[in-house]
Amino acid sequence: MENAWLEIGQVVAVDAARRSARVKPAAGCLHEFESRDRFWLCAGSGAPFCARVAGMHMMRGLVRVAFTPGLSRDMVEKLGHARVMIPKTLRAPRPDGLPGLSEMTGLRIVLATGELLGDIIEVIETPAGGAVRLKMTDGRIAALPFTDAVFTGVDRNRGLVHVADPDPFLVIDDASPDA
Repeated sequence: MENAWLEIGQVVAVDAARRSARVKPAAGCLHEFESRDRFWLCAGSGAPFCARVAGMHMMRGLVRVAFTPGLSRDMVEKLGHARVMIPKTLRAPRPDGLPGLSEMTGLRIVLATGELLGDIIEVIETPAGGAVRLKMTDGRIAALPFTDAVFTGVDRNRGLVHVADPDPFLVIDDASPDA
């Protein structure tokens, strides 16, 4: 069941009187908040429940979500630290055309010259947008930040991710047990 959901943020504050919550978007998921009329909330270990959205706006890196009266003030009050989710089938495409960070594992990274750099073996979610770990063609393990300065495009049909000059960003992990 957990694989059917995509966590796009977490409630960091609630205002029960106004039926609203401030949500911190998950890394790379800010675009998921655009044009949504509902979210699913999961407070604790229970199943997610649907909440209709009356309005949203950005404020200092957070998204203020106002809920419709269908979600009572008492329910809103209990949403502190709830996970904000959507079904994976409703995932919005990223504006830059890249797959989401969670979809990168197993893809091959190629340089602008067409030379293979390595295979993505792990993704790491960070507040700054994330990073990927890759096994380079020479067997070393390295990391690259998941930013527009590095990742330039993707060929989903061939399973290839194109990168610009990765040298300024490439962090080699020679001490890794995977090396």
